[in-house]
Amino acid sequence: MLFYAWFSAMHTRVDLFLADKELDENRSLAILNDIRQLLCGMESTANCFDPASELSLLNQQAAGRPIKISDQLYELLSFCIDSHRRTLGYFDIAFASQPYDDDAIRQILLLPEGYVRYGRKGIRLNLSGVLKGYALEGIRNMLKERGIEHALVNM
Repeated sequence: MLFYAWFSAMHTRVDLFLADKELDENRSLAILNDIRQLLCGMESTANCFDPASELSLLNQQAAGRPIKISDQLYELLSFCIDSHRRTLGYFDIAFASQPYDDDAIRQILLLPEGYVRYGRKGIRLNLSGVLKGYALEGIRNMLKERGIEHALVNM
């Protein structure tokens, strides 16, 4: 069966094509719902433009004390800090910091047990450049876990 749907999430149109012999309408709709929930969850976690998001709250509070964050945000920050190192500093989620300098990203201190603290005031993280790719990777993993071998996801 071939299944197509589109919806809006993360301020983006999402097109979803699934093709699988074992796919029926109920399973297709369940997968669609799970993908929509995944994307909405990521947006509420990492959208720096939403004052109620977990990332916005981290940006407001982490300079003063360690803040406990979700596993998802901790994993994403770890990936971004590693990407900064691997790209020799060209990938930088701390570019919105005030004042900005090359040392800003090194002020993000990932502490044990899911805590984060910023080493100085003015650190502002923006994950907009990585969030859609991270979301697509999450969708890919979800489809693989559900045994869907043929899919196209366009964001």
